[in-house]
Amino acid sequence: MATPKKTSAKEVIKELERKAREQEDFGDLMPTVITAGIEDLHNSVLPMFVLALLYIITIVVQIIALPLITIAPGDWYSSFSGYRILLPPLFGVPIAGFIIYAYSHNLKRWTYNIHLAVVGFWTLILTIYAIWLLLELLWYCPQFMPTYCTNGVTSSLGFGYLLHAITTLIQVPILWIELWVFRRALRYWRVLYRSTSFTATDLSKLIHDNPAYAQRYLVSIGSKMGKAV
Repeated sequence: MATPKKTSAKEVIKELERKAREQEDFGDLMPTVITAGIEDLHNSVLPMFVLALLYIITIVVQIIALPLITIAPGDWYSSFSGYRILLPPLFGVPIAGFIIYAYSHNLKRWTYNIHLAVVGFWTLILTIYAIWLLLELLWYCPQFMPTYCTNGVTSSLGFGYLLHAITTLIQVPILWIELWVFRRALRYWRVLYRSTSFTATDLSKLIHDNPAYAQRYLVSIGSKMGKAV
């Protein structure tokens, strides 16, 4: 007996969009939509966890690098270079916490909207700063030898500044990938709600009450004992 082909969430979305354009009823697809959407949200857990962990590691490295950067203590809050170097770890800690919080509450609409706005804005700021850092690494610091990135005598880059710059450059692709993963989850989340009249609590209860969904789903997609968390 041939094994029935499993319908992917992507195929379900395309079919729903076609039916919507042609104003057809998609009630027959509802069970598939629910299953595909829940599966996709669940499967996004591992990449979200790995990305958040990598981002947190880079923030820790940036914090470790701070005392190794040759800036006078009073200049951290009075010089432009001090503010710039403090920016990624200072804002990175709450951003990393919000990424984790947002995904653990991913059955609620506001989570996606705020996440994309907050993390998207921060990613844009960090991308601009990364371009600035590349210019410093390749031209400004070796040419003019400021003390925050060199020893002020030679063009050799300081170890603390190198740590800061490299980890910041690593953070940019991590955050862009994180935004892509979360945006993809939003697409399937919309399929779940557009194909049903469920509220977040209804969907959470369905996951909790259905034995087909393991208990791990309750944590991985923001559901707990029939209540959206």
